[in-house]
Amino acid sequence: MKKKFIDVVQMSFMAIAVLTALTFTACSSDDDAEGGNNGSIVSVKHAATGIIDTYKVISADYTDYTTSLAQSNEICLSAVLKENEDAISWYEFQFIATQYKETENGTVKDFAGIKNLKEGSRLIISSRRLFFFMGASMSDEETYGASNPHGEVIVKGINGNNLTLELKDFSFTNYGAKAETIINGTIQYTPN
Repeated sequence: MKKKFIDVVQMSFMAIAVLTALTFTACSSDDDAEGGNNGSIVSVKHAATGIIDTYKVISADYTDYTTSLAQSNEICLSAVLKENEDAISWYEFQFIATQYKETENGTVKDFAGIKNLKEGSRLIISSRRLFFFMGASMSDEETYGASNPHGEVIVKGINGNNLTLELKDFSFTNYGAKAETIINGTIQYTPN
């Protein structure tokens, strides 16, 4: 009798543990749907062909070097794009900003951390460490440097350490393809 009682109590605890785990799992997916880049789509136009592809933003992060041990006035932003989450190939692009234009009067200032940016500020993109590359799980990555950045990268919002940017005709010349690539869309970046 005593053994049956202990077995019943143990089974009850196990059932509670399983239900709790399922509840937390369900909550976490709900949270992910509200924030981050789930559902964010960007368009990529390859100027040489005129083809416009749409990609889902799989991940996006940034490194704010104003807060690192080797301080400098720059922020490095990276994003991974796929046709869909199950695609075996992806595109990644990375760019650096060392300056921005203020919202009110358009004054150019050195980047000194996201705390100084405001909604509407425009990042000035540097050609240094501007990359666009394609990778695949079954092959080596093909990395291409890029130059001649144009277009606008506008701060749409800052929520804690998350930075939301809108890319408007953000374009660059891809060395590998020797052609212009143009990206449009809104991406939420999180700290690396």
